[in-house]
Amino acid sequence: TQDGNSSSGSGAFIGPDLIVTNAHVIENAILDRIFIYNDRVGVLKAQLLAEGAPASANSGKPDLALLKVDAPAGGQFLALATGQQGQTVIAATFPGAYTSSNAGFKKWLDDPQSAPGAIPPLLDVQILNARFDKADGFEYIFHTAIIGRGSSGGPLADECGRLVGVNVGAESLKVDKSIPFFQAISDKTVEQFVNQHGLGPIVRDSAVCGAA
Repeated sequence: TQDGNSSSGSGAFIGPDLIVTNAHVIENAILDRIFIYNDRVGVLKAQLLAEGAPASANSGKPDLALLKVDAPAGGQFLALATGQQGQTVIAATFPGAYTSSNAGFKKWLDDPQSAPGAIPPLLDVQILNARFDKADGFEYIFHTAIIGRGSSGGPLADECGRLVGVNVGAESLKVDKSIPFFQAISDKTVEQFVNQHGLGPIVRDSAVCGAA
């Protein structure tokens, strides 16, 4: 909830009780009114542990935030992995055009403690085009998996279900409107952010996806 109005974004579990999303997703949020929902754990109140800054702020901080929830023990989460150029990647997102058409989700925004029912993410399977360092000093990923408003903070995963990046708001990150490239903050930057705030280590899987 932000200034009395509700808004939403995406995120990913990177530990049993640790969620990563974008800083701009929770920017100006009322701290005791941050909730997460997924089909596995239901509705949980989230605690903000660490906050970077939106890319537009030029603050020298990554557009990342870390949330803690009282999730059930033994819950599933995504290990980190380093995506490679040409690799297949999957964006799992909850764009506003999708969630706004779901009656249960709209009700949840009005009453965040009520469960909206099953809302599977939209999945887009595409290609990781490049890894690169931007002028802000953080590593990013170019990819062609479509993301839109509401997709901010959602995972970019490999075919083995590991987090290779965190998607950032599409409206500010289309490189060229004639070329459908989108960007994600890389696993490397995510891990650095977690460790910087004393919340690591987090699980990293260095195996080659698909290797026997």
